Amino acid sequence: MILTYYFLMKSMENLVLDGRLPAVGPTLLLPLLFLWAGWSILNRRLSPHQARTGFGGQFHRLGRLLGLAPLQAQLARGQSVLAQWLHHRGNRRGVFRHWATLAWWRNWGMTMGSLLVLDLLVEFSSLAGDLTRNHIHLVDFLLYWLWDLPPFLEVAFPVSFLLGTMLVLSEGGLTREWLAIRAGGISLVQWLWASRYAWGTVALATFLLQAGLAPMARTRARSMYHRIIRRPPPQGDNSPWMYLGSTGVLWHLSPEVRWGFPLKPPFEAPALLRWRPGEERVQALPWGGVGLVPGPLALALFPDRALLKAPSASEAATRDLIEWQRWAPDPERGYLLWNRLLGWISGPILVMAMLSYALPGPRQGRGQAIGAGLVGGLLYLGLQTLFGGAARAADIPAAWGFLAPCLLIAAFGLIRLARLRT
Repeated sequence: MILTYYFLMKSMENLVLDGRLPAVGPTLLLPLLFLWAGWSILNRRLSPHQARTGFGGQFHRLGRLLGLAPLQAQLARGQSVLAQWLHHRGNRRGVFRHWATLAWWRNWGMTMGSLLVLDLLVEFSSLAGDLTRNHIHLVDFLLYWLWDLPPFLEVAFPVSFLLGTMLVLSEGGLTREWLAIRAGGISLVQWLWASRYAWGTVALATFLLQAGLAPMARTRARSMYHRIIRRPPPQGDNSPWMYLGSTGVLWHLSPEVRWGFPLKPPFEAPALLRWRPGEERVQALPWGGVGLVPGPLALALFPDRALLKAPSASEAATRDLIEWQRWAPDPERGYLLWNRLLGWISGPILVMAMLSYALPGPRQGRGQAIGAGLVGGLLYLGLQTLFGGAARAADIPAAWGFLAPCLLIAAFGLIRLARLRT
């Protein structure tokens, strides 16, 4: 409710600053609206139990007033048929597996929804001033947020994978469902394996997101972001240099133009090269010349078309990034490639590391599981930052920059495995 109130307040504040609403709008209307909603909820909670007191009851009464009772009946029948089909399909595959899958989806969806709302709030609060000053519509901001979502989901998917699993296990321990499962001869591993179609889908979606969708969305989000703040984009990414040993040219990368410096003796190659994305030929500055002249074809200086498609390695598709690393090896690109190909294992490794905290003991709540999940996720992200920075600086191999945090957190899980009390 706090996030919703803040989002609506900032939206109405922008409308006031834009002159579309009177100044008393956000100061009186929104608090009164939330006061009325809070009073209605409190009144309903303090009333005796009645059938159809929630949103469904309000919808049913509104339908009777508008004469939509036949339509509501058809919707109810359709909902019942859909629920019966879903549960019948699940029961055919096994009642236990169906229950475990739905429980995992419910807790993962709750965690993922919380992270999405938090990300929306952070993005909106950081850009609220620019939206007002530059007269940017809220729809444009929402489009930017959607394009910027895949890079955020690269981090959110492993964290939600961990927290969703911890919530499932802790809920089963508190509601005594785990006692019933264990009494039926089912182990903890079998319980987790029963929901494999749910968490397996999330793991596959994480791989597809990191390897396919996120690089493409990052390019679009970057251009929309700089259009919102009305500032020119920065020149290149964190690694703006690319040395092609096959041609002997050191390139400085930027979204608008690439400058090449041939590392050859004078008069064997031009003194300077310039290539703009989309042009077939490279412009060259000859030794002793005063202006740029048409030079060789771009494909003659860039040995693969994959090097021409994206302005930087971070925005290149994974297949193209492999060619970037093949023709111009770089520690940062190597670490980025390992992270894209194996980033999906972060969620399962985190679950294994925090498994000993998942089942609450006697007279304990879910706070231990949630707290351990948050601390474990933050610790893993910190290790990734530490070892990733060392890998980008070429202090350690790029593969170890990604694998070292995974091995450390997995070793912690194996050490704590003896303390797992089921």
